[in-house]
Amino acid sequence: MMVCEVKRFAFPLLAVLAACRAPVAPGVESYVPPGTVAVAAVDIAALRGSPLYPKIAPLLPASPDARSLWLAYRGSELLMIADGKPSGPADLIQAAEAQHLTGKPGEPELLSHAPPGGQIWMVVRGGVSLPLTGNYANVNRLLRDMEYATVSLRAGSPVELALTARGRTTEAARHFEQTFRATLTLIAAGESKNAELASLLRSIQVRRTDRDVTSNFTLSPDDVGKLIR
Repeated sequence: MMVCEVKRFAFPLLAVLAACRAPVAPGVESYVPPGTVAVAAVDIAALRGSPLYPKIAPLLPASPDARSLWLAYRGSELLMIADGKPSGPADLIQAAEAQHLTGKPGEPELLSHAPPGGQIWMVVRGGVSLPLTGNYANVNRLLRDMEYATVSLRAGSPVELALTARGRTTEAARHFEQTFRATLTLIAAGESKNAELASLLRSIQVRRTDRDVTSNFTLSPDDVGKLIR
């Protein structure tokens, strides 16, 4: 998979990193192929008037007039669904079109965890490895003992980000909480040239209740741009 494709797919999770979801093309959920382990969605139409859009527009592999983009990752292959039209590896397109013919959402259990609202969201199954590099490769370690994790972004000034993750056990959730805090510290340490952003990352609050770990925080559009550069 090309590095640029990895960055596009990983963006919602890297920004820390479906009932009532953002508007999408009709039937787009039915294009999610069997075996998908992570799904991300971008409501491009809603983002265009936001201060965040210029920061993420170069990462969107869609035509200038596209209204929505979904991405489905199946462990080694990435499917892009722009305005309900799938593109990617031939076998993945074939699987997506076959699923679409059923008229039913693909991987409904995974999609049932998709977070409500937000112009960008992502849900990923626990125990999988995403194609991430550098400090962000720590995300795979975070996901090891989780059932699933989600990220939701509401574009504005500031940008609102929400993370939710559920552990397979209480101990797994506790480990996720501790590792997530350490990962934020590591990323902050790498922002030595941007003291304001480093300070913000260190101030992020992480909460845990039994098996559920949550974090809600805000960033400026400029700081989001720096995190995904």
